[in-house]
Amino acid sequence: MEINARPGQPFDDIAGDYPPSTPGEAAAAAVQAAQLSRCTDVRPALTELYRRWIERRGVRKEWLRSPTDAQLAFFIDETALPLLTLDELLVRTSDLNGDDNSFRTRPMRDLLAGYGLNENAVAELDNRVTRLRKPGFDAQRLAEIGALLRRHGYQATMNHCEPLGYVTKSVFGDVGPEPSDRPVKPGYPGNQKPPGWADVVVAVLDTGITDQPRTDGWLDNIARDATIGPDNNIDPLYEISGPPKFDHGAGHGSFVAGVVQQTDPYADIRVIKVLGADGIGGDVEVAVGIWTAVQQGATILNLSLGTETADDQPPLATLVALELIAEQRQKDGADGTDVVLVAAAGNNRNTRPVWPAAFSATPTVGVQVVSVAGLTTRYEPADFSTHGFWVTCSTAANGVLSTFAKGEETPDMDPVPDSWVDENPWAVWTGTSFAAPQVAGAIARRCQQTGDTPTAALTWLLSQGVNVPDYGRTLRILPVN
Repeated sequence: MEINARPGQPFDDIAGDYPPSTPGEAAAAAVQAAQLSRCTDVRPALTELYRRWIERRGVRKEWLRSPTDAQLAFFIDETALPLLTLDELLVRTSDLNGDDNSFRTRPMRDLLAGYGLNENAVAELDNRVTRLRKPGFDAQRLAEIGALLRRHGYQATMNHCEPLGYVTKSVFGDVGPEPSDRPVKPGYPGNQKPPGWADVVVAVLDTGITDQPRTDGWLDNIARDATIGPDNNIDPLYEISGPPKFDHGAGHGSFVAGVVQQTDPYADIRVIKVLGADGIGGDVEVAVGIWTAVQQGATILNLSLGTETADDQPPLATLVALELIAEQRQKDGADGTDVVLVAAAGNNRNTRPVWPAAFSATPTVGVQVVSVAGLTTRYEPADFSTHGFWVTCSTAANGVLSTFAKGEETPDMDPVPDSWVDENPWAVWTGTSFAAPQVAGAIARRCQQTGDTPTAALTWLLSQGVNVPDYGRTLRILPVN
């Protein structure tokens, strides 16, 4: 698709900091986009890929935060890709306890009678969500129970895993990060805010951040701390593959944080680990990260992750986290914290909703959610990007340059594995994961420059864009070429 109007460029002073890409980087970006745009049936490949990951993982990881010993699994939804999940069903605790059955045909406990499901409420979400699980019940069977509950008027979703776009990209090969061969990278401007700039906290919910030291200034002022978010926020990089071989999600959080920092170098960026080193995290873990980030002062949240869901239902735990944020703001009245959540629209080449980005079309949640699709290096709609009426805006997602980590790819990540050995590693990567943090950073930059609230800053940012159907307001933020 070509567009005649040039996307809006809200910040004219960013492009001057960037040297042009090299022929090698341009070629790598072209390959990444071409591979992602392949419109073939990926079900068999994804099914095999999920089987391999489940086998490699072996046992659950502590970051899954599941007291039920839930296992990574997948089930087949006839209208979607195979869906990665934990083998547990999520319901509202109030529904389970019969607090409001006025319009339901039968009490939930009656519907569940005979299944013998174990119940475990999620304390970090004010006990408003309960996990249902039974050893021996596979994910497919639990998904069928969830469909039964929905037919009777109850909200029930699997604990869907919200993987990085790289997870589904892996079926194509050669779409992972490529080392940047630019002799000069963007210079770090320093930590001293310009006079008059306000404070703003941006939370990056992702794989965590590398603790490898750098000497170029980038990422240095981002805390590596067990008190940031619900857990330690360090990206282990090699947790499953073993050093120096990267796991599938390694370095993603560091790359995303670098994109935010390039867009707004003076924002207080806090990286919260909600995904494992393989780039996979459950709905409950993501929801807890969202609620924790807001409680710790973040007003702009970036989530470069997402999933399609069974019957296109919103993931329940994340929905409850947004409800908690909205309730807190209402309770605080005029002094309530204004929060904007920015999420990647996905790389599925279709129009099916990807969550949490698709909450942008669910105004009843009471929190402003921004869904971000991808543009090419020519700032035209990218064929690989998920798109649709629910997309808020879009920006360059092809050939984005950012900070990375030292290590090596494995052959199942890239047929010709790359390695990063420099003390200041940079990479070029493609996907809507890297469009979203540009928008988050742009909102933060506007807040700092003008003192606007995040919602007001978003309104201004969108006013700078050009509208394209299914891609929202198109914007030029970081330069790609």
